Amino acid sequence: MAALWTEASLPPEDEEENVLHIGGIFPIAGEGGWQGGQACMPAAHLALEDVNREKNLLRGYRLHLHSNDSECEPGLGASVMYNLLYFPPYKLMLLAGCSTVCTTVAEAAKMWNLVV
Repeated sequence: MAALWTEASLPPEDEEENVLHIGGIFPIAGEGGWQGGQACMPAAHLALEDVNREKNLLRGYRLHLHSNDSECEPGLGASVMYNLLYFPPYKLMLLAGCSTVCTTVAEAAKMWNLVV
């Protein structure tokens, strides 16, 4: 009976509370887009995969990236940021890949005590 209780009390590996959510605002398309923007999102995904694969980092947690395109436009970037913040799950951190959008995000994110 003790073995059954112990097994049942262990959380599954994909338990939602063990996931740290990160918001990504990447310049993928648009006239103001940055050519390197198309490389930002895949690079961020690869970095998160590396961290998640390494068992000595963030033991018991997994990183998950939620992202959208800012087209390197500050107004659209702000809209993407608000959508990332106001719709669950809650994000721990925001990433941005275009200087004009980064400035907008950094100025607004301090209101939510977010790391940018």
